[in-house]
Amino acid sequence: MVRQFVLLLAVLSALSGPPVGAQRPADSVLAADSATLLEHQAQRAYEHGSADSLRLAIQLWSRSLTFSRRAGHRAGEGTVLTWIGTAYTDLGRPDSALPYYSLALVILREVGDRRTEGTALAGLGTVYTALGRPDSGLASYRQALAIGREVGDRRTEGIALAGLGVLYAALGRPDSALASYRRALVIERELGDPEDEGATLNYLGMVYAALGQPDSAVASYGRALVIGREAGDREIETTALAGLGEGYRTLGGWTRRWRATVGRR
Repeated sequence: MVRQFVLLLAVLSALSGPPVGAQRPADSVLAADSATLLEHQAQRAYEHGSADSLRLAIQLWSRSLTFSRRAGHRAGEGTVLTWIGTAYTDLGRPDSALPYYSLALVILREVGDRRTEGTALAGLGTVYTALGRPDSGLASYRQALAIGREVGDRRTEGIALAGLGVLYAALGRPDSALASYRRALVIERELGDPEDEGATLNYLGMVYAALGQPDSAVASYGRALVIGREAGDREIETTALAGLGEGYRTLGGWTRRWRATVGRR
């Protein structure tokens, strides 16, 4: 009971900030416990997904870093830095995410945490893509893909493949993009991740359309539309409908097909 009370005081101090001149907990076990508690709270906030909850998660993870460093828990520090980078990416702030991912990689390589290193590299690929640095994005995704395969992390592998597809398409390499997207789809279906699958199908539709293959484009968009509606993901649904409209226009008789598709719920 005494230890729980002391731990609670430590956490409250972390959330509000220590007073001037105050000493942080010297006990490494207490510091590790405080870091873990804050990390769990941050994870719960992150899972809500709103902008406010993402910002709260970043605050909590940032506080937990202090305790991880006090406890000398380098692996935990690297993991938390990766999560902060992910949260900033989700907030649409890749410039803020970049230094966290970069520092995380230094630590994760130091401690030999290959799985989390792969996660950080995949996140870094997304950041570089958003910042308009395709060469750095390709390098990061390729490293993430290699590590994902090495450690058997199918999720990281799928993210890396989908990210490579985006960059290959942007760089005018549609054949490479198709190969990456198709392999990503296999993993996304294996993992049962409909939203990622729907997004990848839409990307596939775009590549097929660019290659002058409207039948294949319509097939991909049609599957994405079904997934988007089932998952309640309006972004996937809207993208699929726009792609279907263009595909039907190319194939002819698009008005009839378009109305049938829009009306089919």
